Amino acid sequence: MFGELPTHPENDAIVQRVARLAVRRCHIYRTGGHGEGMYLGQQGGDGCVFDSIFEDNLIHDTGGDQGDGIEINEGSVGNTVRGNVIFNTKYPCIYVENVGPGKPNLIERNLCWGSRDNTVQINGNAVVRNNIILHGRRAALRLGPETEGFPRPRVDAPVKAFNNVLFERRGFAVVFAPDLRVVFANNSVDGAAE
Repeated sequence: MFGELPTHPENDAIVQRVARLAVRRCHIYRTGGHGEGMYLGQQGGDGCVFDSIFEDNLIHDTGGDQGDGIEINEGSVGNTVRGNVIFNTKYPCIYVENVGPGKPNLIERNLCWGSRDNTVQINGNAVVRNNIILHGRRAALRLGPETEGFPRPRVDAPVKAFNNVLFERRGFAVVFAPDLRVVFANNSVDGAAE
């Protein structure tokens, strides 16, 4: 399950990597502490999760001081987030950080709604397809980091979003951040775009 333990180039710290992890058919709700339903990897890329699958889970009513549904952190690539139902989250239902180079993360066939932030936020190196994404306080789908977000994307790999249903009755159905390469095709969008 654990890969080799390379040193981190910036501080020579041990970097832990987890590969081929499978999390299926779990019910996660009313979280405390930091509050994420699943927090995969570490900020700054000091821990990575790759080539893993997270599917058919029910995640809702997250709390704590963060409260994302599923968060994929920097350095974590090649993961599949599929067939999950995620709703009523404090931060994004699905959040893919600036993950860096490598095989893209695949976000597909999820049903997400009711975030008090962007319902789904993808900052880099991902394929987002065949999802139903509804009702976020900021936007249904945000492609790219917030203007105040750090770190900025490190790679030129495009985010690809296609065959999704995006709906937001009060605000933006989709937001495109600057400085991010995006392929956006064949999506059904009901609501404003920025």
